[in-house]
Amino acid sequence: FRGGGSNMGKLAGLSPLSILTTNPNFASLQVDVGKLVLGSYAKARVYCDGFEVCRQIYEFSKTWELAAYEKQQHDVRQFRKDVRMQHEWKCMLDSFKSGSVVGILFVDSRKLKNDLVDVTTRALEA
Repeated sequence: FRGGGSNMGKLAGLSPLSILTTNPNFASLQVDVGKLVLGSYAKARVYCDGFEVCRQIYEFSKTWELAAYEKQQHDVRQFRKDVRMQHEWKCMLDSFKSGSVVGILFVDSRKLKNDLVDVTTRALEA
């Protein structure tokens, strides 16, 4: 049905919103979707708690500088210990997923992983 006058060419009739909200299942579906969203965020929070193992690498990245490291005296034992730690971190990060679907959400950890891999790579190359 097309309206006349100033509404010429515009469709008239029931709006999609009124069709949805008058549907007897709408309220129940709205509650179900709300539960699904909240549940997905709760699961994503638990999933993200797994990133806590990266905190040590992140804290290291905020303070480590190549020039300062090179100025320090390091014996072979300390140097090996530093290299071993960086290698362990790099291996852990290599096995780290770049993202994951949790419920209806996608948790993208690619930037975190790339930033931390960059730090360990620079430290290993020092």
